[in-house]
Amino acid sequence: MNDDERELLLLLAKTVSEELIDYLKLKGLRPGEGVAGRRLIKIGQLATMIAAKGGSATGT
Repeated sequence: MNDDERELLLLLAKTVSEELIDYLKLKGLRPGEGVAGRRLIKIGQLATMIAAKGGSATGT
């Protein structure tokens, strides 16, 4: 993975995390609160991890 691809993935992960937090606020939840909140935060963490490692969730 080249630097441009990694930069785009990091931007995507940041955007996903921010959107998830905004969604939770609209629903009256804090990040990590309730089942939906915890699942949404895990999605954001996974996207960040994939971007940081430069790979995929499946390891390919």
